[in-house]
Amino acid sequence: MANHKPDSNAENLTSSGLRLNKYLATHYGCSRRDADRLIDAKRVKINGRVAVLGDTHQAGDVVSVDDTPVREQQEYTYIKFYKPKGMLSTYASNTVDTEGKATLMDIPQFAKNKLPYAGRLDYDSEGLMILSNHRELVSSLSHPSSRSSKVYRVWASRSLTPNEIRDLEAGISYKGLQYAPCHIHPIGTNKYSVTLYEGKNRQIRNMFRFMDIHVRRLVRVSVASVRLDGMKAGEFRTLTAQEVASLGSRSASHGSQSQSSSSSSPSWRSTRSSGHGSQSQSQSSSSSSSSSSSWRSTRSSGHGSQSSSSSSSPSWRGTRSSGHGSQSSSSSSSPSWRGTRSSGRQNKH
Repeated sequence: MANHKPDSNAENLTSSGLRLNKYLATHYGCSRRDADRLIDAKRVKINGRVAVLGDTHQAGDVVSVDDTPVREQQEYTYIKFYKPKGMLSTYASNTVDTEGKATLMDIPQFAKNKLPYAGRLDYDSEGLMILSNHRELVSSLSHPSSRSSKVYRVWASRSLTPNEIRDLEAGISYKGLQYAPCHIHPIGTNKYSVTLYEGKNRQIRNMFRFMDIHVRRLVRVSVASVRLDGMKAGEFRTLTAQEVASLGSRSASHGSQSQSSSSSSPSWRSTRSSGHGSQSQSQSSSSSSSSSSSWRSTRSSGHGSQSSSSSSSPSWRGTRSSGHGSQSSSSSSSPSWRGTRSSGRQNKH
């Protein structure tokens, strides 16, 4: 049986709804203590009635402060992940294409929430992916019309000539696909920085293949204004408030996608949008759910336990079983995603 810490949000729930001070803290943007002060000063109303301390909010209730309705804000989760080489950017599992290969499902937190992601990377590539339940942001980062920059480090089998760089930067046609203009800068021997403003499948590999050059290693180091910043392969963490803010208008809400806070759908750090912009808020120890710090896990596929400990830079080094074994994660200071996977008959190291 899985081991779970008590959900600290539970104390804010009663049999008749969500405590009003918690509701105001979430949607009005104040502390619960300040919310109590507003209530005590008779500045808060529920459905036109002056609220009192201890009141609760139920679905459909209209809450106002100084006779101005409180707009319910939406909570978004933003994660940046260093996808390692040898992992498929998919939540699919047990298919012909994924058999024997690592996928996002091998990370417990990703498997549980299945956050949409911006910037798929192929199996042999590595680097930054952004995952978020803010679907409008993910769509904006992914769609070519947004011209979101994606910067890569490329290790090539030989150097590009100046003419080849010029041709690739101008945009080429390869096997019926037209690639948009890009920027390429030499940064070392047979090493390049490539900036794309679209993201077609295996685009950089195909561009270099067009010049009869093999890409030995490919790492995405940034998406828009968000960078890897020293992360190791397999690590993931929430975006900081500054990183979310740096995404600019993409972090504003243009739709209605929301995620409620519950123990089954944990929120790490959220940027909450009210429809007019974004407000970044780090979950405090008094209000965040225990699952928000449960990064490292030991999982079993049906018959074992899941235990968790807090870590700011989780890794998923594990032993993965295809049947009834367990996956344990290492607390090594130099985490790796690579594990020992059991196929039921033998282990591959």
